[in-house]
Amino acid sequence: MADRITEIVHLVRNVCEEENLRVTLKNSLKNGLAAGIGGTIGCILGGPWGGVPGAAIGAAVAATIGEEFKPLAQVIAEWPDEAKQHLADNIESIMRRVDARDVATLAAMIAGATPALRAEIIAAVVDFCQNEMSLQITGR
Repeated sequence: MADRITEIVHLVRNVCEEENLRVTLKNSLKNGLAAGIGGTIGCILGGPWGGVPGAAIGAAVAATIGEEFKPLAQVIAEWPDEAKQHLADNIESIMRRVDARDVATLAAMIAGATPALRAEIIAAVVDFCQNEMSLQITGR
């Protein structure tokens, strides 16, 4: 992976960490299993009619513990090079618009007195993650 892409991805990951952006991980299979186990236990204890409340209790338990979160910076680090390249291209379009000639200049602009630029970078990252990578982002 080219140095330019590595630098941009590193900058994006730092911003994601500072903003505490996280990805919601769905555990559909585990949640369905919990509901099924609840239904089975309900049937064992209450006969055929015990399965309904057992499954409902299992589903309720699964819903309360069903979502896990992972830092977006970590998720980005695990992406294949092609996805990182595409994200870097999106951020470079912002760099050209604000006349940031390199990543160091952009980092200084983000850290400096330009909160609107920081918000634009975050919005571009979140938009890319949601639309291109089909991720659900929280913490914003």
